[in-house]
Amino acid sequence: MGSPTKARTVVLVIGCTLRADRIGAYGNPREGVSPYLDELAARGALFEEMHSNAPWTRPSIGSLTTGRYPLVLGIDDPGPGMNTTLGVHPDFETLGEAFTRGGYAAIGATANPNANGTFGMDQGFATYLELAALWREESSKIPGEEVVEAWLKSAARVQGDLFGQLVLIDTHAPLSQEARVPRHFGLEVMARPTKLDRYDAAVRIFSDAVQQLDEGLAELGREDRTLVIVGDHGEGLHTPKHAGKAHGRFLYDANIGTPWILSAPDIPPARVTGLASNVDVKPTLLDLGGVEPLEPADGHSRAGLLREGRTETGEAFVLTETYYSSDHRRRWTTPDWSLIETTSKGARPIPVDRGSVELYAGDDQDQSENVAASQPEVVSQLSEEMAALRKQLMGQQKVWHAQALGDDLNAQLEALGYVEPK
Repeated sequence: MGSPTKARTVVLVIGCTLRADRIGAYGNPREGVSPYLDELAARGALFEEMHSNAPWTRPSIGSLTTGRYPLVLGIDDPGPGMNTTLGVHPDFETLGEAFTRGGYAAIGATANPNANGTFGMDQGFATYLELAALWREESSKIPGEEVVEAWLKSAARVQGDLFGQLVLIDTHAPLSQEARVPRHFGLEVMARPTKLDRYDAAVRIFSDAVQQLDEGLAELGREDRTLVIVGDHGEGLHTPKHAGKAHGRFLYDANIGTPWILSAPDIPPARVTGLASNVDVKPTLLDLGGVEPLEPADGHSRAGLLREGRTETGEAFVLTETYYSSDHRRRWTTPDWSLIETTSKGARPIPVDRGSVELYAGDDQDQSENVAASQPEVVSQLSEEMAALRKQLMGQQKVWHAQALGDDLNAQLEALGYVEPK
């Protein structure tokens, strides 16, 4: 077998708050929600058990773009509230820096201010479009189609190898009402849409934006493109109820289960089982682009197994955690179990029906039956494994604070629920 072909065009699309099971290829029974994403999944690779390493944007995109756990990056704030200036330390190499070092022109765009250059997310990019700065008074979000259009204009000026990174925010709250519900969802849904209806409609808008991007790349003559679709984290949607309505606080599959779809000329169609997480994305993309890493990642490249047609990651664990107001939650996921530990230091109590220690069987995808009381040895073993890794990661942590955010950026973050009003 010869050497793998280097991808000349690599584009990463991060769907902010994009929950896996609301995509058709991942099992959403409603038709017409994600037609283009389903098409990409059918002709490419789909990772069935992709988990975010954090349930909110800044630490999760940090892990996606550096290959390091949020705990190493030090982005999640252990202090009170979510008003934080923590960002990516300059010592950590981002995807933009790595691909630039590999000879690519790196073009980025974000519609989520949590991924702005203020937080170190623009490191290495020749052009980094912060579309959130262009928010209109009547809208708290920039539609994905506008982000794609702006990014394609910049990409059209690139003649050689191209790396792209786009953060689209269509599926993030606040969701619009009837205007976002496609007609083919039905007249009743159009007239009285639920939050789940509006979310599915937003997934359709995201899917259409990805189609616009892929077709735009084809028009630019980039037929050899590698297109990678991921979510940064999920969304509770009260489905199931204990997952809450949004994200940031809880660590159930609804909150951290995200899609990972990869379409490339030399990657055969596959549905890949086994655990995967955000920290795998950077090493995988560098492998596909033929870029040697400067430093080890916390995750693993999945490019080799995709090229060889293998369909199991063989990953032993995924670590996910969050600090949300007074709560610190951490989750240790293995192929057989999911352990969630909660420490609460403030006025908001731990939900009585869930407890401070939760254990769920691997096939309990809704995390509906807490079996911690009947499996004390499993709880002890998993807790020790998680504590050992967290201690190791803490020893590598480098914390970096952005300068003052400014009134405009604070207003944008508050509109998305990331800044608690004073």
